[in-house]
Amino acid sequence: MDQLTGITQLAPAALLGLFLTGLAFCWAKTPLDNKWIPLLLPLLGAVIYPFIGELGKLSFVVKSTVVYQAIVGACIGFSCVGVNQIKRKLIDKPDTAPPSDGQETTPVKPGGI
Repeated sequence: MDQLTGITQLAPAALLGLFLTGLAFCWAKTPLDNKWIPLLLPLLGAVIYPFIGELGKLSFVVKSTVVYQAIVGACIGFSCVGVNQIKRKLIDKPDTAPPSDGQETTPVKPGGI
């Protein structure tokens, strides 16, 4: 049980970011449409973060802490969308560039024409 306490003492923003990034990775592996990921992650961040977030010390006055934390959660969700896009560009799409002139190239046989 002490390990669970140690995990929950981490920054709530980091925990939410890890959760949303993992959710996006899992969502991408399902047959569901991936076009909803950029909308889903900020929305979930805005809903979840007010429950787990801490206000901390601010240098300005906040009239509504829930709205402030929802905005922070949405920003965390947007950053997770960026991580998901980078993963899609680097991992999911292999380097398959077509030949530059648009025609297929045939291998040359060794030893003559």
